[in-house]
Amino acid sequence: MRLLVLALTAALLVVFPQAAGAATLDGAAMTWPFALPFAGLLLSIALGPLLFPKLWHAHYGKIAAAWSAATLASIAWFAGGQVMFATLAHAVLGEYLSFIVLLFALLHRRRRHSRQRRYQGYALE
Repeated sequence: MRLLVLALTAALLVVFPQAAGAATLDGAAMTWPFALPFAGLLLSIALGPLLFPKLWHAHYGKIAAAWSAATLASIAWFAGGQVMFATLAHAVLGEYLSFIVLLFALLHRRRRHSRQRRYQGYALE
């Protein structure tokens, strides 16, 4: 699913390259109702496992995707589709992907370091 979203976003940037460079989201002009989907996502993450654990653990990805779609719909309604696609591309490529790469690099380094310690320990015995 993540790969599909990433591929779709990259394809949209290839088809509409002007959307990524020209469109910007003016967050200062947005009023408080546009924050409701984000607040709903945060409340779902915080209270979902406590209030309805079986439903949450079975469908948390779908619940988060629904709140994300509501957020994107509110951005499209406020600023238009071009800005919404640019915001999505920025979030996926600029923020999410770099975070995943950082986590992968840190995990890879930790595994490599633990293997070296394990081999050094065997060498000392």
